[in-house]
Amino acid sequence: QLYCVRAEFQKDPAGIPNILGQLSKMGFQVVEFAGFVNQPPAQWKQWLDNTGLKAEGHHVGWNLLQGDALKKTIEDNAAVGNKQLICPSLGAARTSPRDVFMKTIERINEISDTLKPAGMRLGFHSEADFFSDIDGARPWDVLIDNTRPDVVMQLDTGNVQTARPEGVDVVQVFRRNPGRIKTMHVKPYSKSRADAFVGDDDLPWANIVRESQAQKIEYYVIEYERPEHPPLEALKANLAGFRRFFPA
Repeated sequence: QLYCVRAEFQKDPAGIPNILGQLSKMGFQVVEFAGFVNQPPAQWKQWLDNTGLKAEGHHVGWNLLQGDALKKTIEDNAAVGNKQLICPSLGAARTSPRDVFMKTIERINEISDTLKPAGMRLGFHSEADFFSDIDGARPWDVLIDNTRPDVVMQLDTGNVQTARPEGVDVVQVFRRNPGRIKTMHVKPYSKSRADAFVGDDDLPWANIVRESQAQKIEYYVIEYERPEHPPLEALKANLAGFRRFFPA
């Protein structure tokens, strides 16, 4: 998730190609955008091509998926080679009460249809509020149950843990709706050590990897937001930790 290095991008735009090159050398194959930090999409495409990386996902706000803004969103993401538009949050005003949420979901299905001719898919990222009960149900479940199968669900392993006192069983989230989680934010979570890396935290990564692989997940997106470690070092450490759970 390029959001992890946004401060470095903003501080020194000329250094963006170097940072992308470092990510590629670490072993990353794809990147997910969270804005273009005032750089043209065509320039990003050139940088990605030069480093062997591919765009696979872009976090775009709800407002950028409406009307004329959607047309530009489609154009920009086509230019960079990205085919998945992931909405990071819907907000309480669009998820409650239930009749409002259902109208939002109707609009979601319409947007999904609009993206199809461009070869793109709409998706949703799991902020914690998607896993806190609203009107008697988890918004995440309501969204899955009422959207078209081609709407991508992106589970964030760390975010959801703060939604409920008991945490969230990631494996069970996968099993409730087989095949719907196409991408996953690999984010560590630890009650005792907030800055733990993947593999040294509280999550059952071996089980999560096994289930997500069985469901043929498409992409894993490493994300780390703690300030205790420089972002590039943290991304490298989390990638290394995550790789320990895959067969050699």
